Amino acid sequence: MKSFAKTLTKVRAKMTKKNVDYTNAMSLIELSDEVYELFDSRMSLMNLKTNKYSSIIISLMYIMENTSQAIRYLIKNSFVIPAVTLARVRLEQAIVFSYLIHAEESNGFQPFIAHIPISEY
Repeated sequence: MKSFAKTLTKVRAKMTKKNVDYTNAMSLIELSDEVYELFDSRMSLMNLKTNKYSSIIISLMYIMENTSQAIRYLIKNSFVIPAVTLARVRLEQAIVFSYLIHAEESNGFQPFIAHIPISEY
């Protein structure tokens, strides 16, 4: 988790320096690209055996990146309503991921893993 904390610190610093316009969808997408590139570059440096949640974290990151790519595709092809809907999903992914990374294991990952098998609500 410490290596992820370092990565998140770098991302926050980059966001602060960049003065991201949070009202502009394309600037948020560009920020998402930068965050993912930073994550991807750190993947080769990580020792995945040191963290028992690494596979879940990696899966969540790739799901989030695929969602971001889908949003970019929809915006570029003028499908605004589906893009906004998917942006809401992406926001939820970011909130859940942030909570999992920062919460205590007993409050974050353990309940999350316990509820992964649920497929119907």
